[in-house]
Amino acid sequence: LLTRVNNEKDLQVTQEVRFASAPSAPVSVGKAALKWHGGVFLFTQNYDQDAVNTFAPFVLSPFINFPISQHSPQSTLDDRGLGIYGQATWTFSKNLDVVAGVRADREHKEAALSTFFAPALPAFGPAVTLNPERDFTDVSPQFAVTYRLTPAANVYGTVARGFKAGGFNAASPTGAEAYNPEHTWNF
Repeated sequence: LLTRVNNEKDLQVTQEVRFASAPSAPVSVGKAALKWHGGVFLFTQNYDQDAVNTFAPFVLSPFINFPISQHSPQSTLDDRGLGIYGQATWTFSKNLDVVAGVRADREHKEAALSTFFAPALPAFGPAVTLNPERDFTDVSPQFAVTYRLTPAANVYGTVARGFKAGGFNAASPTGAEAYNPEHTWNF
């Protein structure tokens, strides 16, 4: 009566370049020792999907005596992103570390989203094709303090902001395919 075939293809490429101070040779800054690291993260993702519901004759209507295919969705989602980050750790004594970091992100997302019947059936509505495009940017800080009580035990506190870019959901109803970025504060 009904079959569903979901063809998907995904290609993702990522690259990260990282720089850091020498682990055994921190930089002296007054009474503190400084260790640091930073880097760049690049990625691209291309996702294609064609989800086809095939209805047997007479399933959608007693007047339709041939099979009907509904492509819901036929979509292409492209995503490119860049993240730049850095973190510094200041050691003020053998027992106290203070950490500060930041990450800047930018993502560009494009979509081609189509929903249609084959053959076309005007009674079920016209084909819908959307081509949304959107950029997402964010800057996320991180702060931490660690105090070593003994060589085997420490106490620490961290505050960090998280970010996940918004995008497009190909299977959403028309008008609701975009979703917003997400932010979190972690303690």
